[in-house]
Amino acid sequence: SPAEGAARKTAMSGEHVQAELIREAEELCRVYGLTVKGDKTELPELEAVWQDIKRAVLNIVRNAAEHTPRGGQIYLQFIWTAPWLEILLQDAKTKTPMATMKKDFVFIMF
Repeated sequence: SPAEGAARKTAMSGEHVQAELIREAEELCRVYGLTVKGDKTELPELEAVWQDIKRAVLNIVRNAAEHTPRGGQIYLQFIWTAPWLEILLQDAKTKTPMATMKKDFVFIMF
């Protein structure tokens, strides 16, 4: 229920969110022989259900990693447009959007 979701939300610094997601993405991509480049942006304190966000982001990173040749690089970009945080994922070399293979960037808003 929405009330249960709201109760599970916790606050976290934006810098911590970025560092944690980039670190987890790096660990995952290492298995596929890939590297991750993260674009760190100044972010405010954010409130969300972090386990759900992390799971969603890592699922998209895993999907992108499975379709990226070994030696490639995945690029994560964080954009804050209050009240939304966009997390963009793309191939770092070609700037081609990854994961869904659509023309638009893959993004998660929370």
